[in-house]
Amino acid sequence: RGGTITLTEGELRVTESLTIQGLGAGSLTISGGDSSRLFVLGGDGANVYNFNDIALADGNGQGNNERRGGGALHMFADRNDVININRSVLRNHQTNNRVGAAISLIFGSLSITDSAIVNNGGGQGTIYLQDATGNITNSTLSGNQSGFGAVWARSGFGSADLSLTNVTVANNGEGVFYSSELPNAKTTVRYRNSIFSGNEKSFQIGGTTGTISLTSQGNNILSDATGDPAP
Repeated sequence: RGGTITLTEGELRVTESLTIQGLGAGSLTISGGDSSRLFVLGGDGANVYNFNDIALADGNGQGNNERRGGGALHMFADRNDVININRSVLRNHQTNNRVGAAISLIFGSLSITDSAIVNNGGGQGTIYLQDATGNITNSTLSGNQSGFGAVWARSGFGSADLSLTNVTVANNGEGVFYSSELPNAKTTVRYRNSIFSGNEKSFQIGGTTGTISLTSQGNNILSDATGDPAP
């Protein structure tokens, strides 16, 4: 059965592997009603969290810790934990001054495939990856107005790795923000077959105390007037 499920008693905390199989992003929505985050993920051991064919909407990533964030999904977890988002839409999330308007991931890995991250705002980075791995494929990031980019890849204590393949990054405040903030940290960003258009900047470098690598792997279109081009 389709429709919208609105959370009325706050965020859902999930500590074991989970698969949510929807009916299609246009048919079934889980909503935070603009008042709460949708999911907090992470527990002991290596867990896998799958979100398939669903819309996650209207989350509010409020929290007392500056790293809390994540209107749709927040995970501060084991480095082996994985989030997979397939054929889904994340829209209309916010997080005020926290990190990750839609997704806040500290450690672990994130895969987004055949999906759309749209019209999210506030906070620092619509998708926030700290010391984490992110792979975004065949997807659209559009209309997001968070500071520090539609995606912020940040290494603080280890490494952050972001790969974009066949991705449209359009009409955001900034496209990709990337930083490496301690001497032994490293942030790597790669992109190919992707389009950057209508953003204030395609790429923006933040802290560079550690090692930064930004690489075009070819067949990209960058039409933004400003930004830091890949070497």
